[in-house]
Amino acid sequence: MNKFIIILLLSFSFLFASELIITKEGQIFDDFLIEMYEDTTASLTLDETKDKTFVPISNSISTGYSNSYYWYKFKLQNQTEKSLKYIFESTEHLTHEMDFTIISKGEKRVTYEKGIGRYNKEGVVETTKLNFPIYLKKGEQKEIYIRHFSLYPNYTSFHIRDESSFNEYTLKHDRFLSLYFGAVLALILYNLFIFFYSRDSTYLLYVLYVTSFITWQMSMNGFPPFDTSSSIFRAYMLGSSVPFFIAFLLLFSRRILETEKLFPKIDQAIRYVAYLYFILAICSWFDSHTTFVIINALGTFLLPFLLYIGFKSYLCGNKIALFYLIAQTTFLATTTMLSLMADGYLEYNIVTRHGIVVGSFLEILLFSLALAYRLRLLEDEKIGLMCQSKEELTKLIDERTKALTEANKELEHLSVTDRLTSIANRLGLDNVFEYELHKFERYESNHFGVILIDIDYFKKINDMNGHQVGDNVLQEFAKILKENLRNSDTVGRWGGEEFLIICPNTQREGVLTIAETLREKIEAHNFKEVGNLTASFGVSMMQMGDTKLSFFKRVDDALYEAKQTGRNKVVFLK
Repeated sequence: MNKFIIILLLSFSFLFASELIITKEGQIFDDFLIEMYEDTTASLTLDETKDKTFVPISNSISTGYSNSYYWYKFKLQNQTEKSLKYIFESTEHLTHEMDFTIISKGEKRVTYEKGIGRYNKEGVVETTKLNFPIYLKKGEQKEIYIRHFSLYPNYTSFHIRDESSFNEYTLKHDRFLSLYFGAVLALILYNLFIFFYSRDSTYLLYVLYVTSFITWQMSMNGFPPFDTSSSIFRAYMLGSSVPFFIAFLLLFSRRILETEKLFPKIDQAIRYVAYLYFILAICSWFDSHTTFVIINALGTFLLPFLLYIGFKSYLCGNKIALFYLIAQTTFLATTTMLSLMADGYLEYNIVTRHGIVVGSFLEILLFSLALAYRLRLLEDEKIGLMCQSKEELTKLIDERTKALTEANKELEHLSVTDRLTSIANRLGLDNVFEYELHKFERYESNHFGVILIDIDYFKKINDMNGHQVGDNVLQEFAKILKENLRNSDTVGRWGGEEFLIICPNTQREGVLTIAETLREKIEAHNFKEVGNLTASFGVSMMQMGDTKLSFFKRVDDALYEAKQTGRNKVVFLK
């Protein structure tokens, strides 16, 4: 018995469900029941449809993709004491055809035809908004029939408001969208500036992605400049912004997630899918219905796949991927609700329809923050590389300076060293002599002497044994001199078979002792290839008033006297 009463009450409510009664001025209808009939033949007229069985449904409609024409009907009655003007609004503007017929008493009909498919083909600008006036006299009732067909998913919501309430609602709605689009436009301009500054195409891909997405949202919401259109092609061309924004999202994701470096094969797949969406964007200009069925199906798998790649990238150490994951999770949640609502699985309401506005703004904002953080990382990396390069350059300069110093020392050593005997050459001896002469002239107590040595009969050695033997003798002779001198003494080859020794801070007796010791060592030495040899020694001490020329003449004279008086001796001249 109870079940029967409930069924009876429900049937009674449905009988009057589509009749809306205005009992006071300013009354609005945002949540009500309306009757629907699906014309699968897409060919029925209004008169043919009136006899069909309509089903009561909510005024928030989501029936998914369909080639059917949908008919809706309801009655509106004015029980106030005044004549009223009400506005019927369909919230979704991208509808191919919507015929709005008002039937008054006596079957008097007024029909308004709107929709993208009804745009004037002569270039006259038409509004995209689906608003229809309903004029009601005191006590008057009118019956409304709506014929609706969309190439996009079939979802919308119907609202009936008096003119004042309608204008107030429209103003609030436009203000909200203006705030949203203005904030997004600021982010676009900011990142466009960064692109021109850095020449990094990642920022350009972000700008193209956001611009395409916002173009879609503006056209979906009938926001200027997309609140009017003058051709069907232009209107549906705006729909290509959907595959375009997905394509640019894919290319942008590649850069942010560094898939080219981390996952080369996945990166290649993402590029191919992006190219596919570019093709779908062009296809949508000619067959938007089929194209959007494909786009919606692909999107079901694509966004979760991007989340998976973002997670993998984060695990590989890409810190920016964390921004991406949060942004895409938010966007995925809202787009999934929109997609399920578009397919008819969820009810049309403010969350399922406009949640994408909040989700997309958070995504766009987080992407912008990710790019800012990326720019900071790149700057830090650049500074690090500069510091590293500076350190490496400093190290390289130090190494080169050290090598150059060593090379200069080596060159200097070679320039003052005799190549054959590895002792000082004449230039090296001149440098030491100049130094000792300078000390002697400044401090008279710094006595020094010079020993000039000549190997006796050296010419015969060369003539009898050859120059190679003579060179060997010179090397062996120089070795004897070095091994029997003090560390403070300097020995060098003066020229040919002559050798010179400079003895600093040494009195006459000390110089003569050195010379005599060397003479004895040489005389006692058995040279490997020629046997015993002797040498003659000329010795002199630097005296006040001496010049370099006068001093060396005296040393040379002493040597000459030693050779002339029998050789193998030491001669000293004052």
